Amino acid sequence: MIRLRTDTRRVIGELLYRDRARDGTVGVKRVPIMVFDADGLPPAVDAVMMTADLQGSAGTDADPVLPLEALVPALDNHARNGEIPALDRTVAVLAGDFWARLDASKRGGEGDIRGAVRAVREAFLGVALIAGNHDWFGDHPSDLTAFGREHEIALASDRLVDVHGVRIAGVDGVVGDPARRSFRRPLAKFVAAVDQAARHRPDIVLLHQGPARGTDRRPEVPEIRAACLKFHGGLVVFGHTYEVYGDPNHPFAREYCMLDVRDDLQFVNATERVILAIRPEKGSPQMMDHPYGLVVDMGAL
Repeated sequence: MIRLRTDTRRVIGELLYRDRARDGTVGVKRVPIMVFDADGLPPAVDAVMMTADLQGSAGTDADPVLPLEALVPALDNHARNGEIPALDRTVAVLAGDFWARLDASKRGGEGDIRGAVRAVREAFLGVALIAGNHDWFGDHPSDLTAFGREHEIALASDRLVDVHGVRIAGVDGVVGDPARRSFRRPLAKFVAAVDQAARHRPDIVLLHQGPARGTDRRPEVPEIRAACLKFHGGLVVFGHTYEVYGDPNHPFAREYCMLDVRDDLQFVNATERVILAIRPEKGSPQMMDHPYGLVVDMGAL
Protein backbone atom coordinates (compact mmCIF):
# COMPACT_ATOMS: atom_id res chain seq x y z
CA MET A 1 0.00 0.00 0.00
CA ILE A 2 1.41 3.39 -1.01
CA ARG A 3 0.94 6.06 1.62
CA LEU A 4 2.16 9.64 1.66
CA ARG A 5 3.65 11.01 4.88
CA THR A 6 1.60 14.16 5.32
CA ASP A 7 4.12 15.90 7.60
CA THR A 8 6.94 15.74 5.03
CA ARG A 9 5.49 17.96 2.32
CA ARG A 10 7.81 20.45 0.71
CA VAL A 11 7.56 22.51 -2.45
CA ILE A 12 10.69 22.46 -4.58
CA GLY A 13 9.58 24.75 -7.38
CA GLU A 14 6.90 25.69 -9.87
CA LEU A 15 5.88 24.94 -13.43
CA LEU A 16 5.00 28.17 -15.22
CA TYR A 17 2.85 28.47 -18.32
CA ARG A 18 0.36 30.82 -19.97
CA ASP A 19 -3.34 30.20 -19.69
CA ARG A 20 -6.60 31.97 -20.41
CA ALA A 21 -8.71 32.70 -17.35
CA ARG A 22 -12.48 32.47 -17.22
CA ASP A 23 -12.72 36.25 -17.62
CA GLY A 24 -10.84 36.02 -20.94
CA THR A 25 -7.52 37.46 -19.77
CA VAL A 26 -4.25 35.63 -20.44
CA GLY A 27 -1.93 35.29 -17.48
CA VAL A 28 0.79 33.11 -16.04
CA LYS A 29 -0.24 29.93 -14.24
CA ARG A 30 2.04 28.93 -11.37
CA VAL A 31 1.73 25.22 -10.62
CA PRO A 32 3.49 24.01 -7.46
CA ILE A 33 5.81 20.99 -7.60
CA MET A 34 5.21 19.22 -4.28
CA VAL A 35 7.20 16.38 -2.76
CA PHE A 36 6.09 13.93 -0.08
CA ASP A 37 8.01 11.06 1.47
CA ALA A 38 6.02 7.88 0.88
CA ASP A 39 5.89 4.32 2.12
CA GLY A 40 4.99 1.24 0.11
CA LEU A 41 6.75 1.94 -3.19
CA PRO A 42 7.79 -1.24 -5.04
CA PRO A 43 11.53 -2.08 -5.28
CA ALA A 44 11.96 -0.93 -8.89
CA VAL A 45 10.39 2.49 -8.25
CA ASP A 46 11.89 5.38 -6.29
CA ALA A 47 9.04 7.84 -6.93
CA VAL A 48 5.52 8.23 -8.30
CA MET A 49 4.65 11.53 -9.99
CA MET A 50 0.96 12.50 -10.09
CA THR A 51 -0.60 15.41 -11.97
CA ALA A 52 -3.76 16.57 -13.77
CA ASP A 53 -5.30 19.53 -15.57
CA LEU A 54 -2.16 21.22 -16.87
CA GLN A 55 -3.95 23.23 -19.56
CA GLY A 56 -2.21 26.14 -21.21
CA SER A 57 0.81 27.01 -23.34
CA ALA A 58 4.43 26.57 -22.27
CA GLY A 59 7.69 27.09 -24.12
CA THR A 60 8.20 30.17 -26.28
CA ASP A 61 5.85 32.05 -28.59
CA ALA A 62 7.82 30.67 -31.52
CA ASP A 63 7.86 27.09 -30.21
CA PRO A 64 4.93 26.53 -27.82
CA VAL A 65 4.33 23.16 -26.18
CA LEU A 66 1.73 21.72 -23.85
CA PRO A 67 2.62 22.16 -20.17
CA LEU A 68 2.79 18.38 -19.68
CA GLU A 69 5.66 18.26 -22.17
CA ALA A 70 7.39 21.23 -20.52
CA LEU A 71 7.14 19.45 -17.18
CA VAL A 72 9.69 16.84 -18.28
CA PRO A 73 12.79 19.10 -18.43
CA ALA A 74 11.60 20.99 -15.35
CA LEU A 75 11.52 17.80 -13.28
CA ASP A 76 14.74 16.54 -14.84
CA ASN A 77 16.50 19.67 -13.53
CA HIS A 78 15.23 18.94 -10.02
CA ALA A 79 16.41 15.34 -10.36
CA ARG A 80 19.87 16.45 -11.49
CA ASN A 81 20.02 18.72 -8.45
CA GLY A 82 19.29 15.75 -6.19
CA GLU A 83 15.93 17.09 -4.98
CA ILE A 84 13.95 14.16 -6.39
CA PRO A 85 14.85 10.69 -7.73
CA ALA A 86 15.93 10.19 -11.32
CA LEU A 87 13.02 10.23 -13.75
CA ASP A 88 13.96 6.80 -15.10
CA ARG A 89 13.18 5.48 -11.60
CA THR A 90 9.85 7.35 -11.46
CA VAL A 91 6.39 6.23 -12.60
CA ALA A 92 4.19 9.00 -14.03
CA VAL A 93 0.48 8.85 -13.16
CA LEU A 94 -1.64 11.19 -15.28
CA ALA A 95 -5.22 11.98 -14.24
CA GLY A 96 -6.34 13.68 -17.44
CA ASP A 97 -6.93 17.07 -19.10
CA PHE A 98 -3.62 18.05 -20.64
CA TRP A 99 -4.77 19.68 -23.89
CA ALA A 100 -5.22 23.38 -24.55
CA ARG A 101 -4.89 25.76 -27.49
CA LEU A 102 -1.21 26.64 -27.70
CA ASP A 103 -1.99 30.22 -28.73
CA ALA A 104 -4.21 30.63 -25.63
CA SER A 105 -6.83 32.12 -27.97
CA LYS A 106 -9.74 30.42 -26.26
CA ARG A 107 -10.40 28.45 -23.09
CA GLY A 108 -11.65 24.87 -23.29
CA GLY A 109 -11.94 22.59 -26.27
CA GLU A 110 -10.55 19.13 -26.91
CA GLY A 111 -7.38 17.91 -28.59
CA ASP A 112 -4.75 15.21 -29.06
CA ILE A 113 -2.31 14.73 -26.15
CA ARG A 114 -0.40 11.72 -27.45
CA GLY A 115 2.73 13.73 -28.27
CA ALA A 116 2.96 15.16 -24.76
CA VAL A 117 2.38 11.75 -23.15
CA ARG A 118 5.11 10.27 -25.34
CA ALA A 119 7.50 12.98 -24.15
CA VAL A 120 6.79 11.89 -20.58
CA ARG A 121 7.23 8.24 -21.53
CA GLU A 122 10.66 8.91 -23.04
CA ALA A 123 12.00 10.28 -19.73
CA PHE A 124 10.12 8.27 -17.10
CA LEU A 125 10.24 4.64 -16.08
CA GLY A 126 6.65 4.18 -17.23
CA VAL A 127 3.35 6.04 -17.64
CA ALA A 128 -0.18 5.21 -16.49
CA LEU A 129 -3.02 7.47 -17.53
CA ILE A 130 -6.72 7.98 -17.94
CA ALA A 131 -8.39 10.52 -20.23
CA GLY A 132 -9.89 13.77 -19.08
CA ASN A 133 -12.88 15.40 -20.75
CA HIS A 134 -10.59 17.64 -22.86
CA ASP A 135 -8.29 14.89 -24.18
CA TRP A 136 -8.22 13.10 -27.52
CA PHE A 137 -6.04 10.25 -28.73
CA GLY A 138 -6.64 10.41 -32.49
CA ASP A 139 -9.69 10.45 -34.71
CA HIS A 140 -10.78 6.83 -34.35
CA PRO A 141 -11.25 4.50 -31.34
CA SER A 142 -8.59 2.21 -32.80
CA ASP A 143 -6.06 5.05 -32.38
CA LEU A 144 -6.59 4.94 -28.62
CA THR A 145 -6.20 1.16 -28.59
CA ALA A 146 -2.97 1.38 -30.54
CA PHE A 147 -1.67 4.12 -28.26
CA GLY A 148 -2.25 1.91 -25.21
CA ARG A 149 -0.08 -0.78 -26.79
CA GLU A 150 2.93 1.50 -27.10
CA HIS A 151 5.97 0.74 -24.94
CA GLU A 152 5.61 1.85 -21.30
CA ILE A 153 2.21 3.50 -21.81
CA ALA A 154 -0.59 1.92 -19.76
CA LEU A 155 -4.19 3.03 -20.23
CA ALA A 156 -5.77 2.37 -16.85
CA SER A 157 -9.45 3.06 -17.51
CA ASP A 158 -11.78 0.16 -16.72
CA ARG A 159 -8.84 -2.15 -16.07
CA LEU A 160 -6.00 -2.89 -13.70
CA VAL A 161 -2.50 -2.11 -14.94
CA ASP A 162 0.86 -2.86 -13.31
CA VAL A 163 3.60 -0.33 -14.03
CA HIS A 164 6.83 -1.72 -12.58
CA GLY A 165 5.01 -2.89 -9.47
CA VAL A 166 2.66 0.10 -9.04
CA ARG A 167 -0.88 -1.25 -9.48
CA ILE A 168 -3.35 1.27 -10.89
CA ALA A 169 -7.03 1.00 -11.81
CA GLY A 170 -8.93 3.95 -13.19
CA VAL A 171 -11.98 5.53 -14.81
CA ASP A 172 -11.81 7.92 -17.77
CA GLY A 173 -13.58 11.22 -18.09
CA VAL A 174 -16.55 12.67 -16.28
CA VAL A 175 -20.24 12.11 -15.66
CA GLY A 176 -22.18 13.22 -18.72
CA ASP A 177 -23.94 12.26 -21.93
CA PRO A 178 -21.68 10.00 -24.04
CA ALA A 179 -23.71 10.85 -27.13
CA ARG A 180 -22.60 14.48 -26.92
CA ARG A 181 -18.84 14.17 -26.28
CA SER A 182 -16.12 11.60 -25.70
CA PHE A 183 -15.07 10.28 -22.30
CA ARG A 184 -18.41 10.76 -20.63
CA ARG A 185 -20.78 8.21 -19.13
CA PRO A 186 -24.04 8.34 -17.15
CA LEU A 187 -23.73 8.65 -13.40
CA ALA A 188 -24.77 5.06 -12.63
CA LYS A 189 -22.20 3.65 -15.06
CA PHE A 190 -19.51 6.00 -13.80
CA VAL A 191 -20.09 4.98 -10.19
CA ALA A 192 -20.15 1.29 -11.13
CA ALA A 193 -16.79 1.75 -12.87
CA VAL A 194 -15.30 3.44 -9.78
CA ASP A 195 -16.59 0.60 -7.64
CA GLN A 196 -15.03 -1.96 -9.97
CA ALA A 197 -11.70 -0.11 -9.92
CA ALA A 198 -11.68 -0.23 -6.13
CA ARG A 199 -12.47 -3.96 -6.18
CA HIS A 200 -9.16 -4.58 -7.97
CA ARG A 201 -7.45 -3.40 -4.74
CA PRO A 202 -4.78 -1.39 -6.58
CA ASP A 203 -2.23 0.94 -5.04
CA ILE A 204 -3.93 3.84 -6.83
CA VAL A 205 -7.51 4.39 -7.97
CA LEU A 206 -7.04 6.93 -10.76
CA LEU A 207 -9.96 9.18 -11.73
CA HIS A 208 -10.48 12.38 -13.62
CA GLN A 209 -13.72 13.37 -11.87
CA GLY A 210 -13.16 12.40 -8.26
CA PRO A 211 -14.62 12.57 -4.76
CA ALA A 212 -14.39 16.34 -4.33
CA ARG A 213 -16.81 18.18 -2.11
CA GLY A 214 -19.09 20.58 -3.91
CA THR A 215 -18.75 24.31 -4.52
CA ASP A 216 -21.09 26.97 -5.86
CA ARG A 217 -19.81 26.34 -9.40
CA ARG A 218 -19.58 22.55 -9.35
CA PRO A 219 -21.90 20.53 -7.09
CA GLU A 220 -20.73 17.49 -5.20
CA VAL A 221 -21.53 14.07 -6.61
CA PRO A 222 -21.98 12.07 -3.38
CA GLU A 223 -22.30 8.77 -5.25
CA ILE A 224 -18.71 9.08 -6.52
CA ARG A 225 -17.49 9.97 -3.06
CA ALA A 226 -19.30 6.98 -1.55
CA ALA A 227 -17.78 4.62 -4.13
CA CYS A 228 -14.29 5.95 -3.38
CA LEU A 229 -14.80 5.43 0.35
CA LYS A 230 -15.23 1.72 -0.31
CA PHE A 231 -11.59 1.53 -1.40
CA HIS A 232 -9.15 0.08 1.12
CA GLY A 233 -5.44 0.13 0.53
CA GLY A 234 -3.90 3.25 -0.98
CA LEU A 235 -4.55 6.48 -2.86
CA VAL A 236 -7.47 7.91 -4.81
CA VAL A 237 -5.84 10.36 -7.23
CA PHE A 238 -8.09 12.70 -9.22
CA GLY A 239 -8.28 15.94 -11.20
CA HIS A 240 -11.11 18.12 -12.55
CA THR A 241 -11.30 19.98 -9.25
CA TYR A 242 -10.02 23.53 -9.59
CA GLU A 243 -11.81 24.50 -6.43
CA VAL A 244 -10.13 23.25 -3.28
CA TYR A 245 -10.79 19.71 -2.16
CA GLY A 246 -12.09 20.32 1.34
CA ASP A 247 -13.40 23.53 2.87
CA PRO A 248 -13.19 26.34 0.27
CA ASN A 249 -13.25 28.90 3.10
CA HIS A 250 -10.18 27.47 4.79
CA PRO A 251 -7.41 30.14 4.85
CA PHE A 252 -4.93 27.76 3.22
CA ALA A 253 -7.39 26.37 0.68
CA ARG A 254 -5.30 27.11 -2.43
CA GLU A 255 -2.38 25.11 -1.12
CA TYR A 256 -4.35 22.11 0.03
CA CYS A 257 -4.01 18.91 -1.97
CA MET A 258 -4.46 15.86 0.24
CA LEU A 259 -6.80 14.42 2.83
CA ASP A 260 -6.10 11.53 5.17
CA VAL A 261 -9.44 9.74 5.12
CA ARG A 262 -8.46 6.63 7.04
CA ASP A 263 -5.28 4.77 7.91
CA ASP A 264 -5.69 2.84 4.64
CA LEU A 265 -7.01 5.62 2.36
CA GLN A 266 -5.82 9.04 1.17
CA PHE A 267 -7.52 11.34 -1.35
CA VAL A 268 -5.07 13.31 -3.54
CA ASN A 269 -6.28 16.22 -5.67
CA ALA A 270 -3.70 16.53 -8.46
CA THR A 271 -5.54 19.34 -10.29
CA GLU A 272 -3.02 21.97 -11.41
CA ARG A 273 -0.42 20.40 -9.14
CA VAL A 274 2.61 18.19 -9.62
CA ILE A 275 2.90 15.80 -6.69
CA LEU A 276 5.81 13.41 -6.18
CA ALA A 277 5.68 10.55 -3.69
CA ILE A 278 9.29 9.52 -3.13
CA ARG A 279 11.16 6.85 -1.24
CA PRO A 280 12.22 8.55 2.03
CA GLU A 281 15.96 8.12 1.49
CA LYS A 282 15.71 9.68 -2.00
CA GLY A 283 15.77 13.43 -2.55
CA SER A 284 16.47 16.38 -0.30
CA PRO A 285 14.72 16.53 3.11
CA GLN A 286 14.85 20.34 3.16
CA MET A 287 11.59 22.24 3.58
CA MET A 288 11.44 25.41 1.48
CA ASP A 289 10.15 28.82 2.50
CA HIS A 290 7.52 28.99 -0.20
CA PRO A 291 3.88 30.16 -0.30
CA TYR A 292 2.74 26.65 -1.20
CA GLY A 293 4.81 25.00 1.54
CA LEU A 294 2.04 24.92 4.12
CA VAL A 295 0.70 21.69 5.54
CA VAL A 296 -2.99 21.76 6.35
CA ASP A 297 -4.52 19.06 8.52
CA MET A 298 -8.20 18.93 7.65
CA GLY A 299 -8.82 15.90 9.84
CA ALA A 300 -10.73 12.75 8.98
CA LEU A 301 -14.06 12.69 7.19
